[in-house]
Amino acid sequence: MNTAVTVYLGLGSNLSNPKSQIEIACQHLSNHPAITILKQAPLYQTPAWGVTEQPDFINSALSITTQLTATELLEVAKDIEYHKMGRQANKRWHQRLIDIDILLYGQQTICQKGLTIPHPHIAERWFVILPLMTLNPELPEPLNTAIKSKIQHENPPADIIKLT
Repeated sequence: MNTAVTVYLGLGSNLSNPKSQIEIACQHLSNHPAITILKQAPLYQTPAWGVTEQPDFINSALSITTQLTATELLEVAKDIEYHKMGRQANKRWHQRLIDIDILLYGQQTICQKGLTIPHPHIAERWFVILPLMTLNPELPEPLNTAIKSKIQHENPPADIIKLT
């Protein structure tokens, strides 16, 4: 059996009552026997990123512990997204019922087909930075330095609204 690892997940939705979709995803994660949710970040309403002609997203983040490997956790996340919640395959950065991303998996760096950890673009995306920093303001390096530099040199866009 693997040792428990602290993991940070990003969650986002912009379809079918996004707040509810985030809650449902959290419940599915909580129901998994190898996942313990430690804390949920506040919800943020954020404009779409990448493809902007779509409804705003609701985003949050979770800190969890798990004994699953990163690959196993990815499989669980995809099962929740596509089978349990009914997400439809779509083009990159388009609207979605639910998106569950592994942002950080312990202190590990992983680069394999279909899985890159730390998740790419964390330090560029305010909709990831804001909830993630509420869970842990001291992230692993070099990510911590990159995020703190962004925070020091930029203000979050005014159109990102903290909901809870």
